[in-house]
Amino acid sequence: MRESDAHQDARAARLRTWALLLSALQGAPGAGERLALASEAIPSITGADLAAGMLVRAAPQDTLLKVKDARGRAHPHAGPPVLRGNGLDQVLARVADSGPTWFSAPSTCGPSETTGPHWMDDLGLHVLLASPLTVSRDQRGLALAAWCSPPSDPPQWEAFLTTLADHLALGFRNLELARALKESRGSERRTRNRFTALLDVTNAAVGSLDRDTLFRRVAQAIGNVVELDRASLLLLDEEDQAFSVVTLLDRDARGLRSEHSRLPRHASVAGDVIQSGESRICRDLGDRPRRWEEKGLLRAGIRSYVSVPLGIRHRPLGVLAIGSRRPGQFSPEDATFLEQMGNQIALGLQNMLDHERTEDRRRELESENEDLRRRVDAVGSGGRVVGRSKAMEVMLRRAMQVAPTDATVLLQGESGTGKELVARVIHEASHRTDGRLVRVNCAAIPQNLYESEFFGHVRGAFSGAERDRAGRFAMAHGGTLFLDEVGDLPLELQAKFLRVLQDGRYQRVGDDETRSADVRVIAATNRDLEDAVRDGDFRSDLYYRLSVFPIMIPPLRQRPEDIPLLVRHFLAELSEGTGRPTPSVAPEDMGHLMSRSWPGNVRELRNVVERALIVSGGGPLRFEADPHASRTDRPTPPETGAGRVLTEEEVETFIRNNVEAALRSARGRVWGEGGAADLLGIPPTTLASRLDRLELRPADFAEE
Repeated sequence: MRESDAHQDARAARLRTWALLLSALQGAPGAGERLALASEAIPSITGADLAAGMLVRAAPQDTLLKVKDARGRAHPHAGPPVLRGNGLDQVLARVADSGPTWFSAPSTCGPSETTGPHWMDDLGLHVLLASPLTVSRDQRGLALAAWCSPPSDPPQWEAFLTTLADHLALGFRNLELARALKESRGSERRTRNRFTALLDVTNAAVGSLDRDTLFRRVAQAIGNVVELDRASLLLLDEEDQAFSVVTLLDRDARGLRSEHSRLPRHASVAGDVIQSGESRICRDLGDRPRRWEEKGLLRAGIRSYVSVPLGIRHRPLGVLAIGSRRPGQFSPEDATFLEQMGNQIALGLQNMLDHERTEDRRRELESENEDLRRRVDAVGSGGRVVGRSKAMEVMLRRAMQVAPTDATVLLQGESGTGKELVARVIHEASHRTDGRLVRVNCAAIPQNLYESEFFGHVRGAFSGAERDRAGRFAMAHGGTLFLDEVGDLPLELQAKFLRVLQDGRYQRVGDDETRSADVRVIAATNRDLEDAVRDGDFRSDLYYRLSVFPIMIPPLRQRPEDIPLLVRHFLAELSEGTGRPTPSVAPEDMGHLMSRSWPGNVRELRNVVERALIVSGGGPLRFEADPHASRTDRPTPPETGAGRVLTEEEVETFIRNNVEAALRSARGRVWGEGGAADLLGIPPTTLASRLDRLELRPADFAEE
């Protein structure tokens, strides 16, 4: 097994263990059972030689400590009597101040390292990691892992132990809430409902990764127990400079709504709450001078409010704001309850944000993988356009002329002619080759998402915009943007697209910030854009901007001399990895392939070759009949012997004979219906070029 496979298997096993642990923790009835489960799982996930979980209680004799070795068994020489009171107070004090901390054994501790308890030397431990169990800013204990030799990936295990400690702390909080709820049976309904709401929010924090689901469950829990008229979450943006305001509940709106607005952090009440870390109660907005956002609340009829900070592990996330139309509605007891609820909301927000970042990274990786796949496909085809015909030489010469520049290129050609491959050739030959080639199929984007797809959007810009998203211009920054099927751009977007091409600047949907676009644009279409301009379907100014350097990619029927090269290329490519030799094509079959019209162009030819290779099963290739054949008077290919491949000279001879046969049949006439060009299925201009190359004169065939 390869090392990478073994690494993936080990990682998958750790993830399965982690999933089983989370499930077991959720069902464990008490704190002791949860500590035991955690200390048993830590060694199997991290490879630690010793693990422990500790829950500190008011009475020292009630403190819980579970210690397990690498096999999940109680350690024979490190039981609670050995560890309790012998340096764990030092560990507890250190992680309370510094958070997750690495300790080194006293005998090997360096000057820049943190010295651990003396029993690390007694037990042969080299390094120890401890993470605090913190609930509502109150340290309740710690989770501990220790190794006899330095672990391979310290940041990974620190992140794991910190996450486990958070789940344990939240679980202990759940147990405390459940115990408190049970003890409060028979007490007044208000207290009972508040504990129930706390449990509901805790469950929502653990189980809701979707933004809308989390917000709705939080709104429902708050609305059931607090007399209010409005509830909002003010979430700090990534730069910590402004809040994204999400209205959870508005009684005037008769329920939930998800409208978003933004609020600067500077000089705002919410900013002060975040800065101080303390809740703020306003008993009556009408009795004192008001900040600017408080004036807006008063205009909306809100007379009193309470705002509580939301954060996790000393990292501010936002503010929970509750308002009422009644003065004096909120008391310090309300603020304390909302702070407790805020701790659970903060954990849910952190889980949600982590999930969203993971999803964004997944989509980014998918896009990068798609780009890599296209690069691999290009490498598999030699990274080049296959063909030696005059038409292809002219096309490639133009591509190489424009490649070193930043000029906009318009690739025109029928479907299946290889426009994307030509775009990649231009990109790879340009100074932007280190940047990405980002492809956009303009025909595949829903009408209402065009702007977001190209320019990106900010969170809350429209319904369903749950997070900021970079557009294709941002993804292609420093590289090339390939617009496939550009003729399908809707008219209303064409003007905005033209401005980006002219000014190199754009704005994300819902954002006032103007961004620069360092992008080279290559467009492609199989439509006649001049006709589209005349019909009013395409803006003339955008057409002229895109067609700074037009390149026409010839269809396959105009370059039949390239068909043998393409067939051999496809056979070699498709046969690779099959363990069988590359088959050859009988001359008469090659001749038939060269005489076809190929409306699907190179893509259709590749499909025909692949089907023949599949059907042959390793035997002689059998090509299907031409489904597009409409004439029976075309010249038949020369009989040169079955099983023998045509040489270049024989191909040239066949082309000459084919053209001569067409001229003879048309009595030297090139143009018009029934002319030689019509019989060959190619434009008269192409036939004229071919006649010059073959040194044939139509007049010589006029009297035959």
